[in-house]
Amino acid sequence: MKKVLSFLSALVLALAFTACEDVPAPYSVNDNPGGGNPSQGVEPAGDGTLDNPYNVAAANQYIRQGGDETATVYVRGTICSIDEIDTGSYGNAIYSISDTGTALNALKVYRGYSLGGKKFTSDTEIKVGDVVVVSGKLVNYSGTYEFTSGSSIVSINDESGSVESPIEGKNLLDNGDFEGEWSGNKPDGWNGVTGNAALSQSNDAHTGAAAVIVAGSSSSNLRLASKSYTLKPGTYTYSAYVKQTGATAGQYRLGYAKLTNGVVADTQNDYIYLTSAASVSSAWQQAWVNFTLEVTTEVNFIVMNSKNGGGADILVDDIALTTADGGIVEGGDEPAPDPGTAAPKGAGTLASPFNPAAAHEYIAKGGDESAPVYVEGVISYIQEVSTSYGNATYYISEDGRRTSDELEVFRGYALGNQKFTSESQIKVGDKVVVCGKLVNYNGTTHEFTTGNYIVSLNGQSGEQGGEGGSSDPTPSEGIGTVSGNTISFKATDLGLENAADVANVTLTDGTVVTFAQGDGNNAPKYYTSGSAIRMYALNTLTVKANKAIASVKINHVSTYGGNETLTASKGTLTRDAEANTLTVSGVNANEVQLFNDHTGNSGGTQLRVVSIEITYAGSAAAARKHVVRR
Repeated sequence: MKKVLSFLSALVLALAFTACEDVPAPYSVNDNPGGGNPSQGVEPAGDGTLDNPYNVAAANQYIRQGGDETATVYVRGTICSIDEIDTGSYGNAIYSISDTGTALNALKVYRGYSLGGKKFTSDTEIKVGDVVVVSGKLVNYSGTYEFTSGSSIVSINDESGSVESPIEGKNLLDNGDFEGEWSGNKPDGWNGVTGNAALSQSNDAHTGAAAVIVAGSSSSNLRLASKSYTLKPGTYTYSAYVKQTGATAGQYRLGYAKLTNGVVADTQNDYIYLTSAASVSSAWQQAWVNFTLEVTTEVNFIVMNSKNGGGADILVDDIALTTADGGIVEGGDEPAPDPGTAAPKGAGTLASPFNPAAAHEYIAKGGDESAPVYVEGVISYIQEVSTSYGNATYYISEDGRRTSDELEVFRGYALGNQKFTSESQIKVGDKVVVCGKLVNYNGTTHEFTTGNYIVSLNGQSGEQGGEGGSSDPTPSEGIGTVSGNTISFKATDLGLENAADVANVTLTDGTVVTFAQGDGNNAPKYYTSGSAIRMYALNTLTVKANKAIASVKINHVSTYGGNETLTASKGTLTRDAEANTLTVSGVNANEVQLFNDHTGNSGGTQLRVVSIEITYAGSAAAARKHVVRR
């Protein structure tokens, strides 16, 4: 009987490990990365080439022994589990391979592409049991042995796909090596309207004497953007060399923004990222991707410094665009001319207003942020006209073109300091004089801060006063209950219908709480079930105030406290499961962002926000002193 029981026990254990899809595994599927006997009977084999790929045991050994993380190698294995196949805009998959088809010592393939380096378009392109050869870069990511993002399948069950190669040819981008002229801290040709990163020059170059440092942020994705190019239909290769600047390795993505008449018309769909976020290393490495345009398209090319890189700066050099069958419209293979910027002029007074270039110069030289000044320009882009709050966010430039002298007018009032009552009160091409306070917001954005207003519109003047702004800083609109240094509101205070979208929430003291879709599939919405705002995978919640924030406390629906990987850009995040709260303490800044991070752009655990309580640093009197109406 003991022998029978022993046999049955062994049989149960054997069946339990027959296939790794039957065994729930953590993110790190390496049972013993770097441990004593990783092969478990499977000896390392292969040399990592296409003709003689590593087996998984050899790949794990390569990583464990510190193999070159920038080198492309080939690994053959059997798919033992599939975590995710994205058939949308990303077109990649997360799966694992092993030598035996079981979970034992499996190798993660993180956000890899399909056969031939193509994007996945169907979740049936791979299945558990398929024997694949994968090409890519092997890394040890926080203890997990994996192919990092950007790998591709070379063959499935010994059927090969065409592996893409970069297209050779002339670089169509102007000043892609950054050896040309620089205007201040911006290299000529890289003043695109979608660029929002602080840039600086570096002599740590891949080639030549100059590269560009793209500043990072843990709360926002920051972009280096080229000037506008209008491209013919065709297939192109977009490439760049990237490198870390210090001890921390940031993350980057390559892509482009589709423009309509020089602007991004749809911020949710017109940013096209061609690669997943990948980490830079201490050595220069080239990133490249092929893409196809079906129609003539106006674009800015982008190198994005991802917020997932922890705010580290990255180095970029030798950016190139090549093609065999496309080109630049009305210029063949020649770069389009740079519109340039105007010379600074004006004194900042009503009689002699600054032009936008002079406004930028005023801010850059540390001009008084508490003093009202006047700036004259032409509206080049309108981001929002809110008739609910009576203000607008728009941009002005010297001549109405979207150039690097463009200045943001953030939440300003209409002509004569009146509230906006119609979206038609301003339009692109209008000549305006704006009065307000110029600031360098977060050290990256030159702007008129809130409370500015239009003094003249196409030569027509307006009287100051009325409902828009006044000398009384006490707000008359917004929601929230104030108690000492604290202001709070409930999701039900918004008065929204079921399944309504949620974006900006302005509080009575001028603080703005913004719910945003981020890189997720779904935008935040309010639902009457639970009386809460639902934040999905990769959604963000940003609190922006005119004073220092001490802490932010969120009450949420039970069991819906967001993903375990939810992060805060500043301060310390703590959870109280019994009280159903998340608290970010020690912020000590005017802005903080919560990011419902997740391995994919859907799924995971929602954060269902019932109420938010914001506590400011300093006295209540000091907090009230600087409030500005939205």
